[in-house]
Amino acid sequence: MNISIANSIRLEEPLAPPIFIVSTERSGSTLLRYIIDTHSQICCPGELAGGSLCAHLQLLLSRTVCQPGNNLSDSAESSARALTITRQVFSGIMNAYARARGKSVWCDKTPSNITHVGLLGQLFPTARFLCLYRNCVDVVHSCLEASKHGFMTELAPYAMRNPGNLVAAMTESWLEKTEQILAFESSNASRCFRIRYEDLVYSPEECLQGLFRFLRLNWEPDILMRTFKTHHDPGGGDAKINFTKEIDRSSVGRGTTLPLDRLSSELESRLKRVLNKLEYLTATPQHASTAFVQSRPQASDSPRSRTVQQIFATHIPARLKESAAMLAGTHGTLKFEITGEGTRIWIVKLQGERSMVVEGDQPADCTIVAPEDVFIAVADGKLNAYTAYMTGGVQLRGNPELVNKLVYIL
Repeated sequence: MNISIANSIRLEEPLAPPIFIVSTERSGSTLLRYIIDTHSQICCPGELAGGSLCAHLQLLLSRTVCQPGNNLSDSAESSARALTITRQVFSGIMNAYARARGKSVWCDKTPSNITHVGLLGQLFPTARFLCLYRNCVDVVHSCLEASKHGFMTELAPYAMRNPGNLVAAMTESWLEKTEQILAFESSNASRCFRIRYEDLVYSPEECLQGLFRFLRLNWEPDILMRTFKTHHDPGGGDAKINFTKEIDRSSVGRGTTLPLDRLSSELESRLKRVLNKLEYLTATPQHASTAFVQSRPQASDSPRSRTVQQIFATHIPARLKESAAMLAGTHGTLKFEITGEGTRIWIVKLQGERSMVVEGDQPADCTIVAPEDVFIAVADGKLNAYTAYMTGGVQLRGNPELVNKLVYIL
């Protein structure tokens, strides 16, 4: 936030009913944030940990200026005053951010807000909550896939509690948090909108039209087309979104490969109850290959593979021209070392409207080394670049910030 925006912060009520996305980790909340943030009236920045901030601010106020006796007659008045100031401080910051973005509604997307969702509901009586769910087995699979270099803060306690059975540990994490969201949704039905990740990726327009009706905001028919062509402020969430060009259904059902027979009978029964509440198909762990995910349509055919030479000769120059506005402030050079039968090297120079591709070796700010088949799969949209990196198919050297621009290049 720049100085001029910071100077505009003041204590105030929300400009409009605020929005909170409530979900477990790895439930697709970053995708939903991008879509929400694309709407002409809503801004949804990176993860803010708004619930934690409000909880700590309320505590600070209640133990300092809002103590009984500080011009406040009793503890009830003190608590009410602390809540009011907490809401106005947070709203003042978010309102200033919204105005700077030219929007009127702000949204906070932070999975850890589950812990404080009750407080957020109390602080913001007009707020609307988007309760995002995703099938447990796919969340567990995604949590394990994303934890190759260590578990995120929210998941570490569960892994430490049951290091010998990480499937059970991640299932317990999903259950505890999902049960909290369901309980909040049950007590605040008129303020909550249930959305399932699977519905979002397989029937996005139908799903989102209902969501925006709930928010009492106009449906914008081109919002999905604009989602991945719009700049979104960075901060937290699934890094894979930085390399995504369209809604991807390929992760639905991956969790069916997990050894669910390692769940205790108690955990299995609890899981079935929660999945039933969310209207997911269930079965015994022995039938995991057909359980826990609803039947889904086949993905459309992928683009026909091109040669590496064609990608650098025609595809990337066309993408640079198409993405000129998104790359306008980016300057640097990317070196692509494509291995196979020998190594061929191309340089992509990012320099505004004069961006270009040249073949041959020269110094670069960032180097990307990839086997030919992996590179073609990424360029054809069959493989996410971040997934390729996490699984060892791609190596990176140099400035990692330039790598985030791959979505506008490939």
